[in-house]
Amino acid sequence: MKKVFLFAIAALTSMSMFAADITCADAKTKIDASDKAEYTVVGYVTEIIDYASPIYSNITFWMADEATGGKMFEVYRLSFKDKDADLIPVVGDQIAVTTTLKKYTPKSGDPVYETDKISGYEIRTKGTGERYTAADLVIEEINVAKAIELTEALGNPAVGEEILSKRFYDVHGYHSGNMSKGDWSSDYNNQSFYLTDEIGVKMSFGAYRASTKVAIEEGAYVSVKGQLRLNKYESSGQEKLGMQMMNCVAEVIPEPSAINNVNAQSVKAMKVIEDGQLYIIRNGVKYNAAGAIVK
Repeated sequence: MKKVFLFAIAALTSMSMFAADITCADAKTKIDASDKAEYTVVGYVTEIIDYASPIYSNITFWMADEATGGKMFEVYRLSFKDKDADLIPVVGDQIAVTTTLKKYTPKSGDPVYETDKISGYEIRTKGTGERYTAADLVIEEINVAKAIELTEALGNPAVGEEILSKRFYDVHGYHSGNMSKGDWSSDYNNQSFYLTDEIGVKMSFGAYRASTKVAIEEGAYVSVKGQLRLNKYESSGQEKLGMQMMNCVAEVIPEPSAINNVNAQSVKAMKVIEDGQLYIIRNGVKYNAAGAIVK
């Protein structure tokens, strides 16, 4: 009888340590009350902020108490490491996130109620949104020409807006010069620079604030892993497109050669003259002297 009594006490003690379920509205109230306890916030995924990153194995999204409830509570960098791809949250899922709580106050705009230290999550009801697959988390290696092709295919954003690829890519190419104000920052360990498939050939593609622990010099052959970004902006009264890698990491890698790259022959460029104009053909893609793709 004594053993049964002790077992019951242990069970009750264990249950009291479980994080209680609360709504997103409850979470905001508790944050305002400076409650530092751990809770399980239950709600619906309403919007993806940062797509699932196979580099860091995390995802950031908004939650609300209703499936159409908008931006009530932010789940920041939820780790999906060691979980199957179809268990990565998508819009419409009812999800339970066990976490402590905090409020982030930006320099401008409304405060953000969000997760602090996340200890786990479960999808209680799967929504009808398209789920991730294992293939979505494979980082495909491509050259700069292919990166431009895929970025252009992302769509047609409005001025001041951007489109990010759901998938992540590993773009290999040469550093062809830093962007304006893109020099390596020792404070943030990042650098913004342009990329090209061939030294001396300008191509309209770059890596924006690529994470790197050391400065990367112009002419270095690099790997940049991240998302493709297409944005539209206005300059001197004209609409222009920007194409970059975002949420990315960069590192110097060995330059392709017949020794270390069995596909070396496929990445060589050929210069041709047509109607008095110089063109460069690389991997089946034709560029003019300014580095723009010729259709």
